[in-house]
Amino acid sequence: MRTGSDVIIIGSGIGGLSAGAYLAGRGYKVKIYERMHQPGGYVHTFKRKSYTFEATTHQLSGYNVELYLKRTLKLLGIDLPLVEHKHSFESVLFKDNKIAKRYLIPSKIENARKALQNYFPEEKELINKCLSEIKNTSIEMLKVKRLTRESPLKHIKDMVFALCLKNGKPGSAIQSFGKKYFNHISKYKEQSFDEMFSYVDNEELKFILAQHCYFLGVQPSVVEGYLISMLLFLYLCECPLSIVGGTSVLLDELIDIITSNNGKIIYKSCVDKIIVKKGKAIGVQLENGDESYAGIIISNANARLTFQDYIKDFKFKKEFKEKVSSYTPGASAFQVYLGLPFTLHKYGFEASTTMFSCSIDINTALKDKPIPNPDSPFLLTNYQYYNPEFSPKGKSSVVVAEFDNIDRWKDLDEASYKKQKQEAQNLILEKAKKVTGIPFDEAEVCFSGTPRTMAFYSGDPFGSIVGAEPNVNMGALNRFDYASPVKNLYIVGSDSKPCGGVSACLDSGVICGRAIDKKFI
Repeated sequence: MRTGSDVIIIGSGIGGLSAGAYLAGRGYKVKIYERMHQPGGYVHTFKRKSYTFEATTHQLSGYNVELYLKRTLKLLGIDLPLVEHKHSFESVLFKDNKIAKRYLIPSKIENARKALQNYFPEEKELINKCLSEIKNTSIEMLKVKRLTRESPLKHIKDMVFALCLKNGKPGSAIQSFGKKYFNHISKYKEQSFDEMFSYVDNEELKFILAQHCYFLGVQPSVVEGYLISMLLFLYLCECPLSIVGGTSVLLDELIDIITSNNGKIIYKSCVDKIIVKKGKAIGVQLENGDESYAGIIISNANARLTFQDYIKDFKFKKEFKEKVSSYTPGASAFQVYLGLPFTLHKYGFEASTTMFSCSIDINTALKDKPIPNPDSPFLLTNYQYYNPEFSPKGKSSVVVAEFDNIDRWKDLDEASYKKQKQEAQNLILEKAKKVTGIPFDEAEVCFSGTPRTMAFYSGDPFGSIVGAEPNVNMGALNRFDYASPVKNLYIVGSDSKPCGGVSACLDSGVICGRAIDKKFI
């Protein structure tokens, strides 16, 4: 029987708020410590003059997929106003500052299939195989994820074969049963995108299938194949989604659940240490020396920060220490926010998200964590297509973004920082204008954010877009478990399962909350 155990949450990112809302709604006394003056981290909608923007490009996914976003929102008791995107994305190849080829890919599997087969009529069988492998692999992954969201007893068959796959001795009949049932998970285990899709010998088709590497900032030869397969399933076979009114609508819903159930969010309060005694997390110490105690501690902070900096009095096992020490931060970004006095229809851009690359080989385009340069890839997001109220009629709220890294920003003095920031902004806009033909210099609003900006608002020391780099060792199935080696300490957010991104982080909080609630019932 649960006796009203208190919960302390470090950080009010979407994972922390999700966990807090789930537990507060079930009677737990929740206290969230947030280092900033506002909640949400990257998930934040704001306005400049008459233009509204998201702090970073945010799309949700999986509303029509059983037990994913739809199920998560239902468990939280939230009914969000969502809008579907007509297109999954547009891929553009440019050379010498001119568009060479472009591929506009609609959302929903049959629409996408038709478009791909129109672009590559000689590859119909290959396209059908790709979409089939993407769908079947993702469905198997959803079956595994479902076991963490509902009682495994409701899905006995999935549970039995998952245990056979996980616990059966290599080469044994028991493990072979699991491999046969989870055929695609077994076949593509620990493979990168390039390895998983090695049967695709059409370079242009492979370029399109690998477009989500541009969302993640990871080379196809490095990124986990499972993850790209799942993203293609959710955003291409299904469709991208946005919240009407912006992501702050979701924040308001989560905060309302927490505060209306006697929970608290304490702003401008930075946690310095997780207090551990006898192998159990019992509280936190703030930078000002104040201590707060609770039966459950949940960290929504960066995993390396949580396990290396916040915890001083616990001996982790060698395998876990190696996982933390080998943590590779994901890419950050430089973003230019623009309020344009025209729509992008005029310039021939119909998708809400368009990726531009100077090379059909994404491994080359993303080599060595690129920084803004004349040939670097860039991303164009047009909020006006799915949230028309973000800008006045006939105008557009737009973001042009490129990959960047914190190392070239973090130690600059203020004067050097401003100078480098202006130079990067000018370079990006000049290139984007030449390639697209869009007169960005006519913008009524123009400002930018660097990796240092992202680190400041998110609390992630690397300003990473999706937390840890989602390589084969830290992808969707190998992220940190929500239950840590320290008793009563949990982790949610972009470094925990299932991965980074709004939908995944929202999901991580609910998975964690359900595990805690079940433990104390």
